[in-house]
Amino acid sequence: MTFACCESLTSVIIPNSVKEIGKHAFLGCHGLTSVVIPSSVASMGESVFGLCDSLTSVTFESGINVELGWYQFSSCPLKTVIGLTEGNIHADDKTRKLLEEVASHSFASYALPFVTKNVSQWQKKGEFETTQQYSARVNETTRSAKVAEWMDEARRQFLAKAQQDFSAFTLGDYDADRQVFVLSNSKDGEKSVKVDLSDAPAFKEKYSTATYNPTFVIKDDRAVLSDLGISVGGKTYTV
Repeated sequence: MTFACCESLTSVIIPNSVKEIGKHAFLGCHGLTSVVIPSSVASMGESVFGLCDSLTSVTFESGINVELGWYQFSSCPLKTVIGLTEGNIHADDKTRKLLEEVASHSFASYALPFVTKNVSQWQKKGEFETTQQYSARVNETTRSAKVAEWMDEARRQFLAKAQQDFSAFTLGDYDADRQVFVLSNSKDGEKSVKVDLSDAPAFKEKYSTATYNPTFVIKDDRAVLSDLGISVGGKTYTV
């Protein structure tokens, strides 16, 4: 199997019969945006998806146990990694760290296994449940409702985690003409907060005691800071 430098390739679903993917199989496929790797695959050679500079989504199917070669996703702007669990993907430290980092920030990576696990448990027939009762409880309508319910719960948990992991902003310089302070952190970059000239000295002096009230939304599969209230010296400011 080799599609190296195939410019027209945009997505890949590898057949379940494939057990090994040779090195450089999809190297330099610049149009490739997503790939699904089946559980049958046990090994992938060096740099299978290297230089795929549009590849944003990788799905490892349930039950996979695969050995990844070096430079597996070099230069890939991954945003979503689905199916990564403890011990199922064997890779060099750099690749493993990349996959874990992407998965930890992706809503799809969090929600899909959460919803799948809950649906799987819910739709099991009970020992003391008749076939008629089971059919009434588990059907297309009730399954869709449960999926929506657990998707909402996954969204709530994902955003709650984003709030929990919120990083405080470092106070920068004050722009007296615009009457704003510049704030920054490693996750959200630079933000500006409006502070009247008369309040600016006290704001700067007491900023170390600031408390934050962040609000996150899901955008492009990420938890994104949408609003931020900062309380300093008894006053609340909106970023």
